[in-house]
Amino acid sequence: MLASETHRELMLAAQAYFDAFYTSDIEQMRAVFHPGARLFSYEAGVLQDEGLADYLKRVAARPSPASLGQPRHDAILLVDQAGPGLAMIKSQAARLPRVYTDYITLLKIDGHWRVMSKTFTWTEHADC
Repeated sequence: MLASETHRELMLAAQAYFDAFYTSDIEQMRAVFHPGARLFSYEAGVLQDEGLADYLKRVAARPSPASLGQPRHDAILLVDQAGPGLAMIKSQAARLPRVYTDYITLLKIDGHWRVMSKTFTWTEHADC
């Protein structure tokens, strides 16, 4: 596959992730994430390590940025492709006042890019 086609596919996967995050669309998230995906963060001395099912429960229980009328703050900061089926995207998205920075690892499985892991942190931006 041409590098430009792979890049286009990765951009589409990132956009699907951003859309799912912004709307908190659980079914769309299931399409983006692999069922075995893990999510990690470390805040205030506490390691958060959760599977996709727990993450989706948390997302479903909170208002989405879209439902709150918040502007989108999606950004792809870096794309690193290590081979034809492995990539990492560094991105930012917001659910104000938090702006999240994510390191998302993707594998191409059965012709589709799927999020396998998401390691994230956030900063607070009250004036966004």
